[in-house]
Amino acid sequence: MNSTLTLLVPLVVLAGVVFGVTLLSQYTPREEKEPTPGAASAAAAGGWPENEPALRFRSDMVGWDPTSDDLALKTFPGFFEPGGTLHHASFWFRNGNAVPVEIRARGVSCSACTSAELALLPATAPADVARASLLPLPLPFPTALPAAAGAKLLAGLQWQPFDFTDKDKGLVVPPGPDPKSPQRGVIRVAFTVRPPANSRTLSAYFAALPAGVPAATEYQLKIALTAAPAFEVAPDHLDFGQLSDTGGPWTKEVTVVSSTRDLDTFPPPDVSGANGAGDAVRVGAPAAVTGPAFAALAAEYASQSPPVRVRAAYKVPVTVGRPESGAFDLGPLDRQLWLSVPNSEPKRVLLTGVVAGDVRPLDGWAFDLGSFGIRADHSKAFTVRVGKPGVELALVPGESKPDFMKLSLERVPGSADVTDYRVRITVPAGQGAGELPADSMVVFERKGPNPLRLRVPVKGRGVFRN
Repeated sequence: MNSTLTLLVPLVVLAGVVFGVTLLSQYTPREEKEPTPGAASAAAAGGWPENEPALRFRSDMVGWDPTSDDLALKTFPGFFEPGGTLHHASFWFRNGNAVPVEIRARGVSCSACTSAELALLPATAPADVARASLLPLPLPFPTALPAAAGAKLLAGLQWQPFDFTDKDKGLVVPPGPDPKSPQRGVIRVAFTVRPPANSRTLSAYFAALPAGVPAATEYQLKIALTAAPAFEVAPDHLDFGQLSDTGGPWTKEVTVVSSTRDLDTFPPPDVSGANGAGDAVRVGAPAAVTGPAFAALAAEYASQSPPVRVRAAYKVPVTVGRPESGAFDLGPLDRQLWLSVPNSEPKRVLLTGVVAGDVRPLDGWAFDLGSFGIRADHSKAFTVRVGKPGVELALVPGESKPDFMKLSLERVPGSADVTDYRVRITVPAGQGAGELPADSMVVFERKGPNPLRLRVPVKGRGVFRN
């Protein structure tokens, strides 16, 4: 117990220090940043700086930048789901002048920026942040510290709304008590995110006018963001290639990532399209990606161009193998899996491959009827080979699609080592206009002590011809 306390106390202190430093860095302007061009402040007096710009913004742009040394940019959400939710972006500034500065709202780049408001930080703000940095256990994960502390700080401020309808009406930022204690404040811009899913920059325009200065300084405050769905899947196509009916199982993984939700609001996805009785496709339980594996995955996505933020992720195993009861159906594997989470559009994952065995079509893994006229019957024959002599092959009644196809099957005399069958497909006159249905197929069964089914897709297009 003592050893545990000995370890935890330094961790709490260290987290407090990181917390305080991070939050102070979020609203303390950078001294090394070049001043924003603007009119000179009123004549310096009592040690106030000369040629001070109207306002010094820590940054006139917010966005997510994983390569930045600025924790505020690293922790800005950056990715938002389209919808009616109201989001906020904060722009920290200071008035280093000896006189008040009036800030006026000039306009916005689009109606997605719905409003803006101003708050002034009390002189005790740095001390309040320092006291707040002593956090109880359990500690939140490091990337949440700036966001959590920033939200707490912003919630305690007195907010004044800007009036975008009256460009001559402004809000006043008083000077600080002395040159070493400039008045700090924050402009918070509210915005919504609309479809489509893409990257964009929203802007809000302001003018700052120090008392006694004839010309105002114009500021463009920008919000770089990406409208993104609740989650994405990668890959969205799993190709298992050619599989043997006597081998397996074979497993591949689908990665499910969210750029907009953390694990507490992003439950494991539901998967449909597999796991039925006798199904050769099985989907395992999604496993949350955490710890070093999550850090590596997030870094991989952040290194893409453009970078993608990962806030939560799951791995979903997809296995193709012999069903618990029965045998593989031979033929193409063509399956769609659908993954979904609450309040989002489902995502599709396509599974492809071919299960090959000793029964196979000689004309390719689809019976292609081509383009045919529908005013008369259309017939075409194909050959299916069984790799063993004397094995009986039959059509499975009621399984082939569409129902209007007429099928016949006959054994073809040939080699003593194999058995060939000829299947004839007939589309009656007046049927099959347009592309044949996507699930069109002929189903065969190899008879014997270990029966086996072969499913071969059918393609074709019926047209009107004179």
